Amino acid sequence: MLDNFSQFKKRKVNEIKTFLYVKWLFHKLISMDIFNKLFESFHNNL
Repeated sequence: MLDNFSQFKKRKVNEIKTFLYVKWLFHKLISMDIFNKLFESFHNNL
């Protein structure tokens, strides 16, 4: 029973880590995209 629980906990932790990583990547990509758009519009105004 205890072993099962530790396995379950490990899996949960991995899921959370994966979720956070994906979320972080997503935010990174979005902010990069926004930054690029801003940069382009700024560049075009020069």
